[in-house]
Amino acid sequence: MVNSTTTVHFKINGPLDRAEVYAVFRQMKKIAQTKGEVNLLVEIDFIGGWRYFRSFFFGKKIKGFALRHIRRYAIVTNKAWMENAGLGGDGGESKQGLP
Repeated sequence: MVNSTTTVHFKINGPLDRAEVYAVFRQMKKIAQTKGEVNLLVEIDFIGGWRYFRSFFFGKKIKGFALRHIRRYAIVTNKAWMENAGLGGDGGESKQGLP
């Protein structure tokens, strides 16, 4: 069950721009400041590739925050995106590797 008071949910349907990334980051910070930790639910319809996804989650500022405050996260997408990103369909072996 998703707790709306501690969870940031966002949907990606194309390459992310800086404004979108920081809007989500601000939501995460606000929840973490009041609740101590935050959950993240990411729904991916289309993102343009693994590179764009990594740029969101693994930028220095967000990565440091995530390590301290994200309690749980879920990525929901379709099988084709996972396979194209090199994250599935190959017996557990990743073509690009997870960060």
